[in-house]
Amino acid sequence: MTKKFIYCILLLTTIFSNVQAQNWWKVGNEGLKSDSELKPLPKGSQGPNPAPKIDTALPTIERIKKELVGHSLAEGLSNGYHREDWLWIIEEGQIKSLAITDTIELNEHNFVFKVIMKLSAPYYSYKVKAQIKYTTTTNLSWKFDYVQSLGMNIIVTHEYDTCIKSSIVDDGWGGVDCVQFKNISEMTMAVGGDFLTYNGWQRFSTVIKPHSSSSVGGTFGGGSVSDYRINFIVRIN
Repeated sequence: MTKKFIYCILLLTTIFSNVQAQNWWKVGNEGLKSDSELKPLPKGSQGPNPAPKIDTALPTIERIKKELVGHSLAEGLSNGYHREDWLWIIEEGQIKSLAITDTIELNEHNFVFKVIMKLSAPYYSYKVKAQIKYTTTTNLSWKFDYVQSLGMNIIVTHEYDTCIKSSIVDDGWGGVDCVQFKNISEMTMAVGGDFLTYNGWQRFSTVIKPHSSSSVGGTFGGGSVSDYRINFIVRIN
């Protein structure tokens, strides 16, 4: 009797387990729906918590030109013509042209534009290479971050070349030579170039008032000059 009783108990347990397994599989599969049974979300809906979207329309050239006004540019050259503290403050109307040469996506929230632009004062102009960074604001629209000069170079026109006379002369300190520039016009002029001394070629720029002279090199200006070259002559006013 004992063996039969144990056998019956085992049989009933096995049957009960199979029923439970079938019920679990049935319940589990009732929660699964085919693609044809899924109901699409209403048009324009992204679910209960849609992810915010960034304005994908990057700033236009005209917008960049407007937002550059008031910002400053250094010369951006390792061997330039200006002092290290020299800055060009961009004023309205000075950007005559601007072209984007490269667009770099740093990440989803930061873009850098490489640009070439022409900046003009009344009598002279610069060709400028720069990079401009835009970032997203809290409302995910684009905001101007900064501009960095990658190099500013005077645009040479040769329009005022005849206004300056130049020559190597004794600087008056005993056998040491300098380059002397004479402005024979009624305009203030700027001259930029290089002169050669025992230390090699040195870059210079000098401003010369109307009917006046200026010199570079010499005893107190870098050493005795043996040669020189003029890279630009521009009118300042």
